[in-house]
Amino acid sequence: AFEPAERRALLIENTDLYQHRLEEDEAAFASLRQAFEEAPEANDPPRLEELSERLENWEELAEVYDQARDDAPEASMRRDVGVRLARVREERLDDVSGAIEAYVRVQEEQPQDKEALEALDRLYQQTGQWETLVEVLRQRIDAADSEAARNGLRLRQANVLQEFIDDGPEAIRVYQEVLQTNADNDDPLAALEGLAA
Repeated sequence: AFEPAERRALLIENTDLYQHRLEEDEAAFASLRQAFEEAPEANDPPRLEELSERLENWEELAEVYDQARDDAPEASMRRDVGVRLARVREERLDDVSGAIEAYVRVQEEQPQDKEALEALDRLYQQTGQWETLVEVLRQRIDAADSEAARNGLRLRQANVLQEFIDDGPEAIRVYQEVLQTNADNDDPLAALEGLAA
């Protein structure tokens, strides 16, 4: 019997043979899929994606990533595969709810993950999930690197509260936070005047 590393090496050799010598992309994908499932951390997701591009088998690739994410022993690997899964679901399968679910799983394990938070911000806005968007904006504010970035996110959060959730008191509280850190910003003043009118 082969050692796991030897098996992986043989599967990669088979992939090369199928892909480059025999030009059999389906067999190449199957071989690379097997290698990836046995050891995701030792393999090459971009190559899987390149084969999926040619085969247009994005649903199968999503299944591979879904399983690999669940089986990965390390948080960094689960994060990487989770983000790849989310991108495949959103960009290749037009499955926005599946993409949201994948990004949520990344973010649950790594709450400050900027890529996941930015994607969830965009997807919740796109789907009109305003209350959840407010919470994601709150998390992005906590993760932001600068006061200017925090204030930009606070202004967006207050706008969502005001325009889409109709929560004037909470919008006022958020606008006041912006003013406390940047008294020269006219945006919250104009918004507060509008709320008071």
